[in-house]
Amino acid sequence: MCFNMSIIREIEELQSEFRAEFRKTPALDSSSLQLYHKSGFSHPHWPVICADDPGRITMVRWGLIPHWIRDRDAALAIRNKTLNARGETLHRLPSFRASFPHSTCLVLADGFFEPFHYRGTSYPFYIHAQSGTPLTLGGIYSDWRDPVTGTTYRSFSVITVPAVGIIDTIHHAKHRMPLILAPESRSAWLAREESGKRRELVRPLIPEPLAAYPVARAIYSRSQDTNTPQMLEPVRYGIPAVDNLIADSA
Repeated sequence: MCFNMSIIREIEELQSEFRAEFRKTPALDSSSLQLYHKSGFSHPHWPVICADDPGRITMVRWGLIPHWIRDRDAALAIRNKTLNARGETLHRLPSFRASFPHSTCLVLADGFFEPFHYRGTSYPFYIHAQSGTPLTLGGIYSDWRDPVTGTTYRSFSVITVPAVGIIDTIHHAKHRMPLILAPESRSAWLAREESGKRRELVRPLIPEPLAAYPVARAIYSRSQDTNTPQMLEPVRYGIPAVDNLIADSA
């Protein structure tokens, strides 16, 4: 699954790459994004481009709240269950079927973290594009209106598909990975009238070479701030099965 991501980019660079303007919000008060590591379970604001405004990058909460949720307690409760949306069941699960294929979004990320399980312990790996360019992950979004305040909240899920290639080597316990879109597929993913094309894009694919390396298990900590540069530093565990995993699978 995809529960941990990173993006460290200048706003101008992202605007140029995705041909979209950043929407200024309280969640974005600087000229750069410095999200070294964020867990979806903390429901951070994350940069996404939604189908209803493809020329705008907006900071949206991670953890989709379906439009039919009745009250705030239920809204807060469901978010941990909707960080990811399985591509195989998008069309039939109540939480997601109202969003797909019409309410799609591009989730912008430098990379994401997946666990390699070895002898009962999870060792996180950071996965990113070899070229250093940002990744485009496929997502869906939803707008939920708080019946008490009348405020509308937008939130999103990252779509997942069966893992392939280097990601399957690492995430061999769950065999899942985020849906990664090629740059040339971005427009089709957001083009609301081409629903058939979007369905075709929900498939296991690695459109560009990826690199990966082990990082500190501290990213799993609930008691310390993990949004630090140290979370992206390579770590050697002194365990050949972990330290040499990528080299051995090449």
